[in-house]
Amino acid sequence: MRAPSEPSLRLGGYPVTFQGGAMPTTRAVSRSLVLSVLAVLVLASAAVALEVGQKAPDFSLNGTDGKPVKLSELTAKGPIVIYTFIAAFTPT
Repeated sequence: MRAPSEPSLRLGGYPVTFQGGAMPTTRAVSRSLVLSVLAVLVLASAAVALEVGQKAPDFSLNGTDGKPVKLSELTAKGPIVIYTFIAAFTPT
C-alpha cells in the first residue's frame, strides 16, 4: 500500500516516484513563481528615478566601437546628454 503523499503516476506499467514527493511540474511552477517574485523585487528596488539636478552615479557602457565609456570621463569634459534609441532592427 502506498503512502498518501506518494504520487500515483505510472510509466510503462512501472510506478514513478519523485524526489521530495512533488511532481516535477509542481516544483517547476513553484520555482518559477519564486524566481519571478524575486526578479520583480530586485528590479523594483533598482528602478529609482533621479531628482532634477541630482547627479547620476558613475557607470560605464560599451560605445559603438565596443570599447567601455565611463560617465565620469565624459562629465570631466563638460555636461552631457545620454540619448538611447532602440532601433526596430535591434533585439530588445
